[in-house]
Amino acid sequence: MTRRGFIRASSALLAAGLARADDVPPATERIAILSDEVAANYAEAVRLADGFGVRAFELRSLDGPRIPDVTDAALDEVVHVTKERGVTLAGISPGLFKLPVGDAAVEAHLTTRLDACFRVMDRLDTHRMTVFSFMRGDSR
Repeated sequence: MTRRGFIRASSALLAAGLARADDVPPATERIAILSDEVAANYAEAVRLADGFGVRAFELRSLDGPRIPDVTDAALDEVVHVTKERGVTLAGISPGLFKLPVGDAAVEAHLTTRLDACFRVMDRLDTHRMTVFSFMRGDSR
C-alpha cells in the first residue's frame, strides 16, 4: 500500500467511525503532510489528519488549483481553519522549476510565479516553500 493509500484508507475508517483517534499514536511536531494527500478541501484534510495526531500541513493545491493559482477565498479559508484548529502551516509546494532548464517557462517561474508564491506565503504567514530542481535532459 502506498503512503497516499494508507492515509486515505485510515481517514475513511475514522470518518466512518470504524476507528477512534485514541487508537492512533500521536505524531511528533516534526511531521507535516501535504493537505491534498488527505483531502482536496483544506478544512476536511485538517479534520481527518487531526485524528492521527498530524497537526502540520504543507499546501500544494486547494480544491483543485495548485498554489499560487488559488482564489482569495480559498486562502482566507486556510487562514481561518489554521487559526481555528490551532494547526501549523509548514509551507507551500507550488511545483516551481519542475521543468527542463531550457524551457520557455523558466523565466516566468523565476519572476511572476515566484513572486506570486511569496505573496501567498506572506498572506498565510508561512516561511517555507518546497521547489524542484530543474529536470535534466538525460532523464536521470
